[in-house]
Amino acid sequence: MASREDIQRPISLINPKSPLTESYRTLRTNIQFASVAEVTKVARAPHPAGERP
Repeated sequence: MASREDIQRPISLINPKSPLTESYRTLRTNIQFASVAEVTKVARAPHPAGERP
């Protein structure tokens, strides 16, 4: 089970090569490239578990 300290740390620090971390990097890069072409007003990512926090 994850410790309280791990829950508060970003996944990229806990497991930098995990598929979830790589997905966030891909999303970040795509947003950065899209922002070059036009102004991005809002970007929303769904909660990983499909639930609202």
